[in-house]
Amino acid sequence: MAEKNLSEVPPSQRERFDKGNAAVQRQNWDYAIAIFNKILDEEPAFYECREALRGAQLRKAGAGTSFFKRMLGA
Repeated sequence: MAEKNLSEVPPSQRERFDKGNAAVQRQNWDYAIAIFNKILDEEPAFYECREALRGAQLRKAGAGTSFFKRMLGA
């Protein structure tokens, strides 16, 4: 399967991708992950979206650390 970049996906997917990136900027991880997953259901070869999804998932996992865990890790 050949990978697609942003210019190769349909305009509707580009609009969703922009909404997902806006959600990431607002640190709305769950919404961004949901948008990126929906895009990838329809366009699994969309490489930039896969990268954005992984980034949002990692940020969500890092944002969920509690105060106690942070203090033990420091």
